[in-house]
Amino acid sequence: MSNIQDFSFKKNERLKQRKNIDTLFQNGEAFSFFPFRVVHHCIPHSALSSLPLQVGISVPKKKIKSAVKRNIIKRRTKEAWRLQKAVLTQHSAPFTIQIFLIYQSPEIFDFAKIKMAIQKILNQLQKLYVATLP
Repeated sequence: MSNIQDFSFKKNERLKQRKNIDTLFQNGEAFSFFPFRVVHHCIPHSALSSLPLQVGISVPKKKIKSAVKRNIIKRRTKEAWRLQKAVLTQHSAPFTIQIFLIYQSPEIFDFAKIKMAIQKILNQLQKLYVATLP
């Protein structure tokens, strides 16, 4: 491994396929860190993908009516994720962690608040998955 961290958020790291999302919600576990609800599940690496993480982000229309505001929240969440995901990606594991972040608040928070929530989420996921590695 090189010392250079990868701060990208590539297309294949995004959880977009309906089948994968349905499986995640059926088999996954959930916890909350305000303002997010996190659904997560780990699957073994397949021949198609050996990514350490796949992430989906949702801001429900029921909570935030304006599309512009929903997009602002999604942009802030993606940026916070992109900058901090190295906590989980620095370890090689024989599985892929699928994560879905659902924004739960009717308020729009600034980047600092969202970044802090993502940091707490990543720390919790690290305790759950990275601690179990040999």
